Amino acid sequence: MEEDTHVALQYTTTDGYLPLREYIAERYRTRLGLPATAAEIQIVNGS
Repeated sequence: MEEDTHVALQYTTTDGYLPLREYIAERYRTRLGLPATAAEIQIVNGS
């Protein structure tokens, strides 16, 4: 949080944390055989 405040507080795009989206896309490719990219992944939450 001290180093990446704008990312942690989402004062940028709201697609989600890019390293997490890249990790998820890689898992989709390797485990499920889906041609996913980080650009196609969006991290959301609800309340």
